[in-house]
Order: sequence, then structure tokens, then C-alpha cells
Amino acid sequence: MLDDVIARYIQSYNARDIDGMLECVTDDVVFENVSNTGGSMRLDGKDMMRQVAELSGNAFSYRRQRLINIVSGAGKAAAEIEFEGKAAVDLP
Repeated sequence: MLDDVIARYIQSYNARDIDGMLECVTDDVVFENVSNTGGSMRLDGKDMMRQVAELSGNAFSYRRQRLINIVSGAGKAAAEIEFEGKAAVDLP
């Protein structure tokens, strides 16, 4: 079940469909992004996810996520994602 939700989230992300992304999460979602480049980000709640999605959508002229692996159970999930993108602005 969570695997399907994550797949829908990634499809919405790739389509730049913020409403579709947010339909995949609960109001009290905890979203953690841990990058292999050393950066990380934690978002608490659907409102914060929307704010970041709206801001970050303009940061890339092209972006795509590809699902590599999912581990899920007990109402929680972790996904390994491959990201490819082209920055439209100077990123920190």
C-alpha cells in the first residue's frame, strides 16, 4: 500500500503536480530527505511540504526522480530515489 503511494508521489513530483504530491501524504506527515551529497532536510506537516515544493519547483528547469528501492512497514516507509536535474538558479 505505501509502495503505491510513494510511486504516485514520485509521478506527481515528476509532473510538477504539487496538489497530486500532497494528496499522497497526511496533514501530520514527517518528510525527511537525506542526500548522498551530505545535505538533509526535514519537513513537518503538509503545509511545510507545500511551501518547500512551491519554492523548489522554480529552482530547476528540469528535474526527475526515479524510484530505486522502498522499505515499508508499520505505517512508515523509506525510499531510495535517484535524482536528476538542471538548476535554473544558483543553488546554495
